[in-house]
Amino acid sequence: MNVQQGSPPNSRPGWYKDPLGAAEFRYFDGMHWTARIGRKAAGKVSVISEAREPIASDRAKFPTFALTALLLGGAAFLCSLVSTVLFPSIGVIVQLLAVGGVIFGVLGIRAARRTRRGLALSIIGVSVSGALVTVGLLLLASSRVFG
Repeated sequence: MNVQQGSPPNSRPGWYKDPLGAAEFRYFDGMHWTARIGRKAAGKVSVISEAREPIASDRAKFPTFALTALLLGGAAFLCSLVSTVLFPSIGVIVQLLAVGGVIFGVLGIRAARRTRRGLALSIIGVSVSGALVTVGLLLLASSRVFG
């Protein structure tokens, strides 16, 4: 946690008055304000919480689910174009790709809440895949009604 109010007067590690005003005291590690807060009790600061920020790896920063949803949705869209023109029998593959796109898109949206990355890709993937699932179900229903 990096508080923008600056460092304490002597810049040595220790407990100082909280510049945010969220608690009585906040721990300064010599470089940055930390998430450790406390209150003064009998001349000594007692720690209220030691919230730790999660360490994000480079892998956690990459929106894998979002990209997978977008790729599956795109593949389903391309397969649906090809299937209507050349191979009408691959509609099952289109539906499986589209359902996979919806599933990975929803997982991507959930992951985007935590990592704040890939939300737009996930939404596009869910939208394209969901539209193809809907169209596929409508075509299936119409073929049973009219076929």
